[in-house]
Amino acid sequence: MKRLASEDKPFFLAVGFHRPHLPFTAPKKYWDMYNRDEIAISEIQTKAENPVDYAYHTSGHLRSYSDREGKFIYDTLVKGGTLTEDQQVTLIHGYKAAVTYIDTQIGKILKTLEDLQLSDNTIVVIWGDHGYHLGDHNMWEKHSNFEQATHVPLIFSIPSQTSYKTNMPVEFVDIYPTLCELAGLELPEHLSGESLVELINGKEVRKDQYAVSQYMRGDKMGYAIRDRQYRYVEWIEEGPHVNPDADLTKVADRQFFDYKRDPLETVNFADLDEYKEEQEKLAIQLHEFYKELK
Repeated sequence: MKRLASEDKPFFLAVGFHRPHLPFTAPKKYWDMYNRDEIAISEIQTKAENPVDYAYHTSGHLRSYSDREGKFIYDTLVKGGTLTEDQQVTLIHGYKAAVTYIDTQIGKILKTLEDLQLSDNTIVVIWGDHGYHLGDHNMWEKHSNFEQATHVPLIFSIPSQTSYKTNMPVEFVDIYPTLCELAGLELPEHLSGESLVELINGKEVRKDQYAVSQYMRGDKMGYAIRDRQYRYVEWIEEGPHVNPDADLTKVADRQFFDYKRDPLETVNFADLDEYKEEQEKLAIQLHEFYKELK
């Protein structure tokens, strides 16, 4: 940063941090910032009612670790068992410590920008590449189409910009066109995402008011679409990852969650009459997305 600042021309700097990620190693002082006795485990430790069983997983990476007493936890997770409360608290404690440790590293970067007098002329974007299950649904890590794995922080810091917060669903593919517009660069025509500049300016008018994610299970591919309140998931019988000519109309299972009524995803409301209209609306939008895959 010091070298780039001295060259007196625009620069782009991408900085990636491995934490928070297994193993949750961080200096002791960051663990000490949290009282273990005040850490609560997830309220929901089971699958949702009316589950699509294969939509869940058995925490593949975590299975290679042992607990504080050296007990290997592979068998517990593979057999569908639940970690003890002590094990869960330790993991959540470690996750919190790792997050705070990275917050400090980000702070060092921002402090350097200030010291170099670049803060008033630099756009900063902070985001996580995925969410993280912390025992909810008896799952740990990522690798799912549930809210905990797909909902992430996304923060834009723009000089002289008024602070604004929104719950409008957006996607990572929107970051590049947003930075192009903010930096005064011409937008390529082939981009999948949309600029978020209007949204950042407080105008909540976008063509797509939803976000799409996907994750596979075996030969099935799960496509999830999320608007402000609902998530709809279609599991395709034979996904494009195993068959490039997959028939996306062959849906093996569906999931539908209402985050206003059921924020912890305790019930799969798919195909219930009371949600027929909302489900069909999201299904139409998801099927429009399928057309873009061809």
